Amino acid sequence: MSRRPLHPGSRKCKSNHTPQLAPLANKTHRTFPQRYPYCSLAPPSPLHNDSNAHTTKFKKLLTPGKIGQILCLGNLTSHSVYTFLRNLAPDLHLVKGDFDISVSPAAAAAPQPTAAYAQPTEQPAIPTALSKVVTHGGLRIGFTHGHTIVPPGDPDSLLIAARQMDVDVLCWGGTCKFEAYEMEGKFFINPGSATGAVSWGADVELDSEGEEVSTPSFVLMDVQGDVLVLYVYQLRKDANGVENVAVEKVSYRKNASS
Repeated sequence: MSRRPLHPGSRKCKSNHTPQLAPLANKTHRTFPQRYPYCSLAPPSPLHNDSNAHTTKFKKLLTPGKIGQILCLGNLTSHSVYTFLRNLAPDLHLVKGDFDISVSPAAAAAPQPTAAYAQPTEQPAIPTALSKVVTHGGLRIGFTHGHTIVPPGDPDSLLIAARQMDVDVLCWGGTCKFEAYEMEGKFFINPGSATGAVSWGADVELDSEGEEVSTPSFVLMDVQGDVLVLYVYQLRKDANGVENVAVEKVSYRKNASS
């Protein structure tokens, strides 16, 4: 089975199609898409460390009122991250990762804090579902952490999971590396790591000195009927080694003719 990669870094590319990721900006980008008739989705997976410089740059972009819904792909490792996400978008969906914080399940119905980024009075609930499905417009969107996908990130295994969940779009994490591609009419998205956590697997990208290259990233999804527009936010270094937020986008249409 072949897949159509939507990013030059997609792994195991079996297609000769030109990647369809179109750049929106090559420098720091501080605005979000303007229209959200349904909702926007931001799967920040995983958030291993919420205190580094990468997260600080992204937090300047992520402000309350901009995002309608968040899909968190597991490995929620601190209470402060949970609080940040809940204040960013009250409609927060979590799935279980393999390194989630151990907290009290009594807070599942905890009230939304009124002050921006205020600490909740109760601890967040442990997510128990390994996967979930939400519907926006004409699209069914599934999401999972990815540690149950064997081999990790394998396209054929992800396709099987998408069919079992009966979804048009599948978001997965666990590898800390951004990917986006179409296969068999379905759209697969790995938002990478918002903190630039070290990725793992056989195809780790190395620089000229043999050090692993890690690009912090997260994505937003804007759904309009049967069309999903994916906005990819990545921290990239310019020729002088200065990090800036680059934004690119790609569109997926359900049942589009190949």
